[in-house]
Amino acid sequence: MASTDCQEGIKLKDFVKMWTSDGTKLMEEARRRHKDSLWLLYAVYFHGSTYEYGRHMAIVLKVNPKTDVILKHDLTNLSGEVYTSYRQGVDEWFEKHIGRF
Repeated sequence: MASTDCQEGIKLKDFVKMWTSDGTKLMEEARRRHKDSLWLLYAVYFHGSTYEYGRHMAIVLKVNPKTDVILKHDLTNLSGEVYTSYRQGVDEWFEKHIGRF
């Protein structure tokens, strides 16, 4: 999904509402301004799992800070992936997105 005009598209609050409507939890892990965009990193906890059980996905969002419209997003499945450090792996993934778009 990409908004071409920064005006039309799903707004951040609606995206979060859509994801959490079935009990899925989104935890904001990072928030950074880069150029004219806001970048957000969320950890995703699916319904039925617990915070202690583990994270299943991570979502990165590029948002227009003026309109709150999501310009780009990407997801990664963390189940079964082994990082030397979970935090380091996800942080590197987040940084690559910010630097690329």
